[in-house]
Amino acid sequence: MCIRIYFCHCGSEVHLEIWIRNVRRDNLVIKRTTTVCSRHFVSTDVIQGGRRRLKEGAVPVTYYKLL
Repeated sequence: MCIRIYFCHCGSEVHLEIWIRNVRRDNLVIKRTTTVCSRHFVSTDVIQGGRRRLKEGAVPVTYYKLL
């Protein structure tokens, strides 16, 4: 199941570019309401408890489906 809860906290242009590249959507526009599926982050990047959030500097991880 995909839970879309994470917002981009892109503090720099480089960080923003990494998010866009790893989400793999060329025309993605990051806004305050932009969310990314929770499965695109490693568990160590997630702050648990109450409302789940991302640690500062966390970026989506690109996963490739194995055929």
